[in-house]
Amino acid sequence: MAIKPLIFLTTRSLKNGIVRAVTSGKRLFTLLFALAYYAFLVLRPTGMRGRDPITSGATSVAMAPDVIQCVIFSFFALLTFLLMVSILTPRGGFRQADIDVLFPTPVSPRLVMFMRMFREYLVTLVTPLFLALFGGRSSHMALQRFFAGMKGNAQVVERVSAVAWLLMAFAWVCLGYGIGFYINRSDLRADRNKKVIDITVFIAVLSTIAYFAFRLKSDLSVATLVSCTEAPLIRSVFFSASAATWMAVGAMKQDWLLVSSGIAVFAGVSILGLRMALSQLPYMYDQASVKGFGAGELRVMRRNNDLYGMTAQQARDGKLKIGRFSRWISSFRLTGASALIWKEILLQTRGARFLYYFYGPLQLFMTISPAFMGRDFESLNILRTAGIMIIVMQAMSVLMLTMNSAISGFTELLKRVDFQKPLPFRPSSTVFWEIASKCIPNIFFSLIALPIIVLIRPTLWGFALGSTIFAIGLSLLVSGTVFLVTIAFPDAGDASQRGFRGILIMLGMVILASPGASVFAVLLALTKVNPAIAALPAFALCVGVTLVVSLVAGRLYDSYNPSE
Repeated sequence: MAIKPLIFLTTRSLKNGIVRAVTSGKRLFTLLFALAYYAFLVLRPTGMRGRDPITSGATSVAMAPDVIQCVIFSFFALLTFLLMVSILTPRGGFRQADIDVLFPTPVSPRLVMFMRMFREYLVTLVTPLFLALFGGRSSHMALQRFFAGMKGNAQVVERVSAVAWLLMAFAWVCLGYGIGFYINRSDLRADRNKKVIDITVFIAVLSTIAYFAFRLKSDLSVATLVSCTEAPLIRSVFFSASAATWMAVGAMKQDWLLVSSGIAVFAGVSILGLRMALSQLPYMYDQASVKGFGAGELRVMRRNNDLYGMTAQQARDGKLKIGRFSRWISSFRLTGASALIWKEILLQTRGARFLYYFYGPLQLFMTISPAFMGRDFESLNILRTAGIMIIVMQAMSVLMLTMNSAISGFTELLKRVDFQKPLPFRPSSTVFWEIASKCIPNIFFSLIALPIIVLIRPTLWGFALGSTIFAIGLSLLVSGTVFLVTIAFPDAGDASQRGFRGILIMLGMVILASPGASVFAVLLALTKVNPAIAALPAFALCVGVTLVVSLVAGRLYDSYNPSE
């Protein structure tokens, strides 16, 4: 039978992956670290003695039917969101070994597709398991209490909910393959369709978040939350969660017509996805062969954090065009050290647009959101809590945005070191301006967030200004740490060196950022000085440490030879 070689290929690939995980030092270290993280941060708190706030008290609490429906819909909506985001990743990707060995065999492409769909379906089914694992014992006990609150219908609802998840996972796998094959073809129409789908998913998620924020901002209560989950917009965006909720609630109310409606929705989505996938099946091998070797090169670039190389490849394929802002930046003519800033802005606007399209708005959202805390109350405790949350959230977003900018930027810098070394700048000066240039996205969005916070909550101006000052200094320090570790371990193609470099970057940021962060925290906790004043010594410490890092990294940069 033709299915036996495919089963052998799948099982052998799984076995080889497990063997590599326990025999490779790098992979074994990562596995042990993940297990230790789970044991100490997840299992340990839930296993501590004492009263559990979730499981103590009564064994079950009777809930209103609308609240039960809200909880069920929220759980399935979370799973729907994870599956919806996975749609953006095209299915049907084949490696070069598949193209060389699997395609010439007399195995039906339809059989190959169904085997790969079945394999992905099994992987998708374990998604709730991972959520339950990180929830620990408390999530399991809370789930038991929830079903116990339904009294006699608990077992029926539990079984129907499990069936609903099986149908939901299968429907999304079918839809994912149908859309994946449709947007994975090598033509401009497929690229345009991919952009349309990406924008549609983004708008759907953004509109959902905005709707919840608008409704809950005026009335933060259980009744409002229940009303939000019943809104037509939310039910339409999370249509699979709506169908699963129909099945679960229908079982609870013994309304089998409602259960059948949910099953009909999943059946319709599954059939639609299968028809789309089968219609594109004749092109599967051809398109996989065209993209296979290019995907291999992109995979290597992605593994080496070569973002600009990936962007250049997309430009060569005609999938990327120069934007208006890039043309405007290109019109400037700068000299001296400022030219390095200009060069980096030009590269970012051409090759790292996600910094401004994704991570930048995310930083704005994280920084501004604490300003809405207790907006109807102006007590000192609430203001201080909201201000500290602004500092914490902005610091977290700075780490995320600056690391993404610095890692990809310094990878590109090492590739053109032969071009920049002859420039008439001292190595330490070149390194400092390169470090500063990677902070441009963070500085840009931090300065945008400052007036927005002041407009939303004028009484938080001190915290907003202090957070912005500290964020700029922290961004410089993070960028400097990334460059120092990168130039000390520059071999991006060495997997063990890449892993070790990531560990050193995290460790270096903790060590180097501790003086400035500690001074800032102590001044805020022990004195009544304005946060903007308290941020100045922290900023000075961060800049001083960055200058020292620039001197050390400048020597390494001066002696760096890419051919060695």
